[in-house]
Amino acid sequence: MKKPSQQDSTTVVKAMNTYQLDRFLLMIGNIVNDDSTTINAYQYNRGKEHLYDHSGFVVLPGESPIRTIFDATCASYLHQPKTEYARLVNLLETTLEDQVYSKPNYPENYWLRIKSNREVLNGIMHKLNQEFGYVKAKQEDATDLVYLLFGSEESGLCKVTFPDAFPTTAPLVYKFDLDNIRFRKLLESSDWNSDGSLVLNTFNYIVEMATKVIEPNEECHE
Repeated sequence: MKKPSQQDSTTVVKAMNTYQLDRFLLMIGNIVNDDSTTINAYQYNRGKEHLYDHSGFVVLPGESPIRTIFDATCASYLHQPKTEYARLVNLLETTLEDQVYSKPNYPENYWLRIKSNREVLNGIMHKLNQEFGYVKAKQEDATDLVYLLFGSEESGLCKVTFPDAFPTTAPLVYKFDLDNIRFRKLLESSDWNSDGSLVLNTFNYIVEMATKVIEPNEECHE
């Protein structure tokens, strides 16, 4: 089966509606014979859920950066299969030059609309990378708010978001719950202080939250 079945599409649409997703990428792999496989990606978009796009892959040389991230942050949970002979056939490829990139848009009055605050974000990312070994900036499709993914094998995969009222209010820190396969928001600490160095204050707050040991019965938010 190289294309999504009707049941596949129904499952995707249900998930998009349940979790309020604007886009969903479905990947289907097939074993062609004993030594070759195929993999195809299909993107669904809200409002056009049944008109999926067959998406191409940008094949990067060397080790996968995504695999490197998960190996670093979730090594104890991963089983790494190995094969002596592996062959991927009929892969739909594209190039970075074919991708369309645009300058990020930020909500009105959002802190990152100010250039100096974007330098603050870079400073926060630099210190998080030094502390955890991995950090990546993303932007939510629905709100245009920025969030960071970061972590290590010790801390697990974490996420921090910067709400509209930041830096007056604290950033929100989440930990990935492997049992339920979702991020859980940690209860906010009363120690947030926006006075002084915003880079150091934000970094210290995030580290304190991310390295907390969460008790099994401790309240967290979805």
